[in-house]
Amino acid sequence: MGLSTEVDIAERVSRAGMLVGNLLDLTNVNSRVGSIDRIIEQSLDEAYMRVENRQSGVPIGIPTGLKRLDGFTGGFSKGELTILAARPSMGKTAMMPHFAKAAAEASYHVAIFSLEMKAVRIGDGLLMSAANDVAIDRFKQGELSQKELDDLELAGSYITHLPISIDENSDASIYNIGATAQSLKNKGKCDIIFIDYLGLIKEHGLEGRNRERNIAAISRMAKIIAKELDVPVVLLSQLNRAVESRADKILQLADLRESGAVKQDADVVLMLFRPKPYGLEPILNTTTNRELENAGLVLVRKNREGAIGQLPFYYNDSLTKLADVTGDINPFGITI
Repeated sequence: MGLSTEVDIAERVSRAGMLVGNLLDLTNVNSRVGSIDRIIEQSLDEAYMRVENRQSGVPIGIPTGLKRLDGFTGGFSKGELTILAARPSMGKTAMMPHFAKAAAEASYHVAIFSLEMKAVRIGDGLLMSAANDVAIDRFKQGELSQKELDDLELAGSYITHLPISIDENSDASIYNIGATAQSLKNKGKCDIIFIDYLGLIKEHGLEGRNRERNIAAISRMAKIIAKELDVPVVLLSQLNRAVESRADKILQLADLRESGAVKQDADVVLMLFRPKPYGLEPILNTTTNRELENAGLVLVRKNREGAIGQLPFYYNDSLTKLADVTGDINPFGITI
């Protein structure tokens, strides 16, 4: 059995699992096939909506919580697969709750699939992102004052009212994720999906093949989930070690692990970079001529609907709070 046949079977199985309980929709040809007049009408409606959103400063898609990134990519778009990739300790797992919180604050229902961290640890990150003045080390060591506890209580009250669901099944396959997401979608509780992360998605039903083929099938299925459910899917991924051997540490698409299929399936690829862990010079704000000690870059390495580029962001030492950087920047003397 060839790879194309295997992937085709996997896609068929996943579609069936995702759409259990929706069989009438599957058999309704009219729900899948549209005449050109209706398609063009929808296209024009969306064009006008994008113009209105742009004029009012509202992201075209679901907001990321970073205005410069929203302005560059339009936010997370329905039906698109976004890869959020970084080397360990660069902050991708910290950025995911930031993205999720921003989407939820804009009244979008967020579904998080965490294969790496317990749900309560994601809850910690969301709490810290909403708290005003609570140090992460004091939080973890239980050395909190009454004022800090009161601050956490207020943050907790705020976060619990956000439309966020977290699935912490560490043994989940991409088919499990698709079926759960479909169930949440049917209940009106899934407008955007975050999956942490690609390398931990189980290979149930894909055993017996090499890892590269399995990654190809998983990546393809993540794209299918986005398209079938008409929601953005943000899939976290690690980068390989190749960047560690390069003096300038410039990140490239080829640094994605088993990158071929992932690069092909993704609509957007975002890579996170912070100079501090590598001992490189801080990013320079050329507007103020000040070095930005706690600043990193979101590198837009693929953007099917737009340009590629680099976007700076601030972070605190614990990576629990992220913010926009204003002004022009010169990223440590190199062009990325």
